[in-house]
Amino acid sequence: MDNRMDRCPFDGLQAMTLLVLAGCAGQPAPKAASSGQPPPPPIVHLLCHAGTRSVGFAAVGVPEGERPVAAALTPRYAWVLFQPARLLRVDRAGGATVQMLVGGDRETWDALDADPLDGSVWIGEEHPFSLHHVTPDLRLTTVEVQRVQGDGTFNRLLVGRDALYVSAAGADDQVWRIERTGHFLAKAFPSRHEETEGEPSRFGRGFSHLAHSPDGGVVFWDGAQGKAFAPDASGAWVPSAVSWFDADPSPGRAVKGVGVGSKDEMWYLYEGGFRTLFFWKGQPIFLSSHASGIKNSATVLVVPASGGGEPRELFDRCDKAYFLDVVSDTTGYLALTHEGAVIGDFASSPDLP
Repeated sequence: MDNRMDRCPFDGLQAMTLLVLAGCAGQPAPKAASSGQPPPPPIVHLLCHAGTRSVGFAAVGVPEGERPVAAALTPRYAWVLFQPARLLRVDRAGGATVQMLVGGDRETWDALDADPLDGSVWIGEEHPFSLHHVTPDLRLTTVEVQRVQGDGTFNRLLVGRDALYVSAAGADDQVWRIERTGHFLAKAFPSRHEETEGEPSRFGRGFSHLAHSPDGGVVFWDGAQGKAFAPDASGAWVPSAVSWFDADPSPGRAVKGVGVGSKDEMWYLYEGGFRTLFFWKGQPIFLSSHASGIKNSATVLVVPASGGGEPRELFDRCDKAYFLDVVSDTTGYLALTHEGAVIGDFASSPDLP
């Protein structure tokens, strides 16, 4: 796959909405027409404001052609996973040393998450279906686990305080709970295997997704039931009161056909549902579609409303980049692009508009 930043990074995204942006250069986006169309979303620089630190992958020695696929944060380090099998570690405090761990020639690393117990990270590998545990000093050990019934492709790997949680494409059950030793504990939420046209559904209404809560816990949104669940002290899934997922997964509701930017810009909005959930100073935000323009690129962020109201959209512009993934903890965040990582802390970051 071409990994240049002016291309769409998502396989199978075929539907593109042409946006003709008719504002005046240097002026705010125009107000919506009187046709009842919603106003355009605010243009923000939330994820790459002046106080952030940028790490260019080429500059630190990542070979051309390797693709960033996931990120994680531990108290000291920011981590980026590349395919086929490379892990990059960056000191969050701004230290100059950037170190990397490289897997074997035939390995393909698919998923990454931080361990809240000890500052380590876990990597999921599809073939063979296994987990790699990497300590903060980059020592790697491999744990083979029972293969998930299905194609075994990692959709998500989340690490909780009690266990590891795996969501795999094609599996008969949507969530597997696994001990850190690799011992299988339980499975839950039977999958629906209906035939669908086009690419797999992304999460939102009617879809399912495994995510972290702001305190580092694990939450599963079961689209079939339209409810959220979280594991209790025994590992059993019980209903959760979170309502973040009850949002429309269709991107660009407010940007289609509305002037945003300058009069000589034309944008293509790449269709697709939500890709990931992160928290901005405790506020949930969905990373949604991206827009590619002649002069710039941007990412659509969707902010769920409290109390079940309409979600808000933000149009986040970061030079020529759009974001592939965003991870956060209580102190800061990492925003991932094709060519680099943006690392920020909330103490110097703007609030949501």
